Amino acid sequence: MKRLFTIVLLLVASVTTMAAYHPSEQAEISVLVCSPGNDIYSQYGHAALRLRDTTQHIDEVFDYGVFYIHNYVDFVKNFLTGKMFYSVESQSFLITHWVYSSEGRGIVEYKLNLTPDEIKNICSYLQWNLRRQNKEYLYNFFDDNCATRLRDIIERFVPRVQWNEPYESDTWKNVVFQYSDKNSWIGMGIQLALGLPADKTASTRGMMFSPEYFAKSLEFATVDGKKLVSQTTEILPVVAVAQSSVWNNACLIMWIVAIMLIFLSLWEIKTGRRVIWCDVVLFFITGILGCVITYISCFSVHSAVFPNFNLLWLMPTHVLFSVAWLVRPWRNVLKWYFVFTAAMALLAVLISGIFGQQILATTWSLIAVFIARAEFFLKKDCPTSRK
Repeated sequence: MKRLFTIVLLLVASVTTMAAYHPSEQAEISVLVCSPGNDIYSQYGHAALRLRDTTQHIDEVFDYGVFYIHNYVDFVKNFLTGKMFYSVESQSFLITHWVYSSEGRGIVEYKLNLTPDEIKNICSYLQWNLRRQNKEYLYNFFDDNCATRLRDIIERFVPRVQWNEPYESDTWKNVVFQYSDKNSWIGMGIQLALGLPADKTASTRGMMFSPEYFAKSLEFATVDGKKLVSQTTEILPVVAVAQSSVWNNACLIMWIVAIMLIFLSLWEIKTGRRVIWCDVVLFFITGILGCVITYISCFSVHSAVFPNFNLLWLMPTHVLFSVAWLVRPWRNVLKWYFVFTAAMALLAVLISGIFGQQILATTWSLIAVFIARAEFFLKKDCPTSRK
């Protein structure tokens, strides 16, 4: 309780202090780059601005990564459609230090070599940005986030900055999977939701949406031949290590299930028997996934989700089929839906290969299952009425 009371006092004091702040000659501005956390919203790291003025006892952090959950249903809807509003908040550096220390996450500080006028202009902009009517912005994972906001501030008030990025261009998706395990359940969801644009090559400047790449650019950035960063300091070391679990290995689990279903399909072909409930569960789950991906592709403002060739085989109509397949008299006609689904899966592979949309190993397991389930009906002597 005492700690909570102290944090509240620090927050109130920081807001009051910044409202009437005028930087002195001792004022310094630096960029804080924080290591990734274990939560989904923190696994890509974080970046914030730090303003320190020892003469006026100011030590504030300006954070563009703040969001609020007023209603869980609306939060999920806005998250899927890319209509998430973030805001900038200021808080005492002591609070930031305590939060990241308690999470075992590292913080590296990059002190910027700025002129007094540049510091004054940035401080004025931050004060303007903290006003209630100016705080919120429409968050975009690739184009407008905590790191790109700081990059844009530097470019605006230090227009002669040259980033001199020390890394090669890569695709948006490859950068994402440097911080998110592509074989995990979250990685599987990202792979299915991201469309063809995510497999296009991003510019080196665009890759600064990642706080780590933004930090690399800061280290090599220059202004009129002089380094933009005058000093780099490790404030907190990385202590926490993400614990991986075999149950989080979606690729392994999906391939185990896929192999079991493939062997089941072979048994069905040999015996002439059909396990109906297996088809119902398979198509119902993949149909729900198709509904979610379709919703994201059609209604999301994110530019990286459409077109998405996964929708060629991950179709919402699978849900309707899973229900209709329970009706025995309809099965003789509906059996061709299996062949159609397998053909669409192969078409998705072909088109993805032509246009360059990446297919990960986890997705291949589902495609293999659809093809295996269709093989049953390519045998003329296989009945369709047995359960």
